[in-house]
Amino acid sequence: MEKARAIFIWIADNIAYDTDRKITSKEEAFKKRKGVCEAYSGLFKSLGELVGLEVITISGDTKQIYYKRPSDLDKGGHAWNVFKDDDGRRVIVDATWGAGYMMNKKFTRQLTLHWFDPQPEIFIFTHFPKEVEWQLLKKPVLRDEFLRIPPLSPALVTWGFNAGETLSYFIKTKDAWFPDQFTMEMNWKINMMPVCKELKARKSYDFEFILPQNEEVVIIHNKSGIRFNRDGDKISVTFTPETKGQAILALKLPNGKFSGIFQYDVK
Repeated sequence: MEKARAIFIWIADNIAYDTDRKITSKEEAFKKRKGVCEAYSGLFKSLGELVGLEVITISGDTKQIYYKRPSDLDKGGHAWNVFKDDDGRRVIVDATWGAGYMMNKKFTRQLTLHWFDPQPEIFIFTHFPKEVEWQLLKKPVLRDEFLRIPPLSPALVTWGFNAGETLSYFIKTKDAWFPDQFTMEMNWKINMMPVCKELKARKSYDFEFILPQNEEVVIIHNKSGIRFNRDGDKISVTFTPETKGQAILALKLPNGKFSGIFQYDVK
């Protein structure tokens, strides 16, 4: 695991994504320090084998955080890796996504360890291998289920979403989506909250987080603020929206203003 992680980090630090999508070979990527996913996965495989790892390359379809419908799948497919650790466990690695991200045809380097050894129940939200065995799930996800479930952002995983329960919920619930998420780094843990964007009026929903005592979170609904009850670092509230509209979970900033974290639609 230490060898594989070191290779993953080295690739993220040294190989940029080729925005022209021309460099596909591991040799050219190593020389020019850039390449596409085929080069990233090939380089991880070769470097891994040089230090004694058993590595294979997996190909399949992927979807980004903006995914809404099957036509939004990444064009041209994607490639990543699986290797075996000392105990024979098969470990997933996506060195391409771990190195950074693309926006407006520009690559931004950003090491994201989320894509080194993610749980299969998390990985399947965004990656669908051509061969079903490489889902590494006890109960494989069907392709139409993969196309229907929303992509899961690394932040939600970091904040404590239960992967197995969340995957099961979205497979069973049609037309469900995660709440809109605003960009914000949070030092908290989610114990309980609705994972579905759409809430129903006059129905109760439980929220519970572990949050430092010097920070405050509220739910803003139709210009009213619903404050949480605090017990040490644990805050909680039962939210029962009475009318339709938006419900925003927001954090109080040092300047006294509130900044949104999640947005729900009350129907």
